[in-house]
Parts: sequence; structure tokens; C-alpha cells
Amino acid sequence: MPRSTIKLILLLGISHAILSQNAPTQTNRSQTKHSQSPIAQPPIGKGEWKYDEDTPQSVVFVYGTTLNQDDLNILSQCKTLKNLTMGFAGIDSEYVSVDGELSSLGRLKHLKEVHLCIKGMQDKDLRFIAELTKIKTLEFNADNGHSDSPICTDRCVEFLSAAKTLRSLTIHDGKFTDQFVDQLTKGLPRLEHLTLNSADFTDESLRMIASRCKQLRTLSIASDHFTSEGVDHLKRLAHLSKPRIHSPELKR
Repeated sequence: MPRSTIKLILLLGISHAILSQNAPTQTNRSQTKHSQSPIAQPPIGKGEWKYDEDTPQSVVFVYGTTLNQDDLNILSQCKTLKNLTMGFAGIDSEYVSVDGELSSLGRLKHLKEVHLCIKGMQDKDLRFIAELTKIKTLEFNADNGHSDSPICTDRCVEFLSAAKTLRSLTIHDGKFTDQFVDQLTKGLPRLEHLTLNSADFTDESLRMIASRCKQLRTLSIASDHFTSEGVDHLKRLAHLSKPRIHSPELKR
């Protein structure tokens, strides 16, 4: 082989080795890209946040948290949020405190699930629910954690019944009447899961639920005035499985 050809081959080999050494590998490129990605920072220094590709998807504010108006204003700018939890509703209620108006949360158009357990919550605080066009699940404590202040009443149904995409509604306690159930079932006939309790409900509430909410799959409801005649209305609901109806009258 001519000496010039050998020299050319050597030069080509050296050039290839240099290029291979300097070229980033797939792993290096991935690491470089990852290192350049911004680290997601919570919009506010409160709550437990979850992200998807650096955009907030859900937040939980636990017992003892206090949210002021500035916090709520910043929260309302997190337009990608799908789940919002303030406290833990239920028998062992764990309340959060809110020093401000919740109305700005109506801007969170992607919210699908909302859980509220707020000290001192009133009917008007639920106004923002009517503006959530994708909400599927709502749970809240209507007794609001203050023994000396009014609990949520029939007036809040105006906002709840306007949330037409709502499929699951759970309300713990509250001072409701048959009028509340009347407007709720007229506005939300496509409810699939319903939990309510109020001492003033009568059999008329059970009749309205049975005649209007044909897609109902689960029902838990309590009152001081239900009778077996009222419970019989629920038999017409084809999708309803093992409803839980609680009343002193039913134990006699």
C-alpha cells in the first residue's frame, strides 16, 4: 500500500476518534437537558403541591394553615390546577383558616375536584363553585367550625345547582330543608353520588331525589323525619345500590 494512502487512513482515524470523544452521548444529552429544566417552585410557600411537567396539578392545605387574600390571589393564577383541598372534611374535621374572599378561585377553570373544610365558611363563600365549568366532585363541611355562627343554609344551593358538570356532591352537616333538595335536584339531575344530612329533611326530599336524579348510583342521607314510605320512593332508581338512609323513625 502506498505510503500516502496509509497516512490518509491514519489521519481519518484520528479525526473520528476526536469527534467521538467530543460528541455528547444520549445519556449526556439527556442529563444536560434535565439539568437545564427549571425546578418547579410552589407558587406560595404553603400547601403540598403536585406537578406535571413543572405545572401545578393539585394542592392540599392541611389543618392549621391560614390563607390570606394575597395567597388566594396567587392561587387563583394557577390555571392548570385540577384538584384543590383545603382541610379535611368529614367526621374528624380538620379546618383551615381563610382570611379573604374565595371568589377569585372561580378563575381556576380546570378544577375537577374540590374539598373544603374552612372555619367560618358561609353560603357566599361557595359562589365560585358556579364558575367552575369542569368540576366533577365537590365535598365541604357546612357546619363551618364555629359553634356560635350560622352554618351553610339553603341559600348556597343557588351556586351548587349552577355547576352543571357536577357528578359527586358530599355535604357534611348543614341547616337545609326540602327547598334545598328541590332546587338541587332540578339543577343537577345528572348527579351520580350524593351525601347529605340535615335534621329538617322530610320524605318529600327522598321523593324529589328519586323522581329527578335517575343516574344516581350511591346515596347517603340523614334526617330526623324519614319514614319507610319515603324510602320506598328510592326503589324506582335503577342504578342505585344499597342506599344508606338514616333516621330515628326508621329504627322504630
